[in-house]
Amino acid sequence: MSFCTEVYLLDFAHLHSLCDGENAEMKALALQKRHHHRFQQLQANWGAAKSAAELLSDLFTGKYPASGPGGTAHAYALRLILAEIGKTLVNSEFCPYRLSWLETLDEAAEGMGLKGWAFENFLCFKTPMPMAHPDELPGVYTVNPEKAIELLGLFSALKLKHPDGDVVKALKQAKGWFKSAAEAQQGLIFYTV
Repeated sequence: MSFCTEVYLLDFAHLHSLCDGENAEMKALALQKRHHHRFQQLQANWGAAKSAAELLSDLFTGKYPASGPGGTAHAYALRLILAEIGKTLVNSEFCPYRLSWLETLDEAAEGMGLKGWAFENFLCFKTPMPMAHPDELPGVYTVNPEKAIELLGLFSALKLKHPDGDVVKALKQAKGWFKSAAEAQQGLIFYTV
């Protein structure tokens, strides 16, 4: 099975202001028009008794389960919001990949002295707002702006030498994500499907 991790640079304040409960239906319709293909994909695969527009409205109003199982549909709806307000960063070393790739990267980075980060976090579910955990995927992992600055420092201190050139390219790409976040004073969301 192959995975893909999308990386979004995001202003969390913008996300929270968007999910303020006002004009939820209008926001959902605007997203539907701008992201028609993704909206159709969500509609076909949402796995809940609600339409994609209703799921988005739930996120905009905060009327979704904040805990417990069954959050898959709302997690996929979150992806549409991320595509709308986030800046997509280059993820070529992380799409597609086998699950073992994350373990390989973690072992290599740890061998170079990196502590405080694990690529396997991509499979966790740590969203920027409390949401019910999905049954399986997607993985959503949030890094706030302060943590991104800290991680940039950790990645910058690495001596990127490894016999596998793909490992070095992936670690350089990850460092680039944290650099982008630090420069923009924004956070990152890693969205894995």
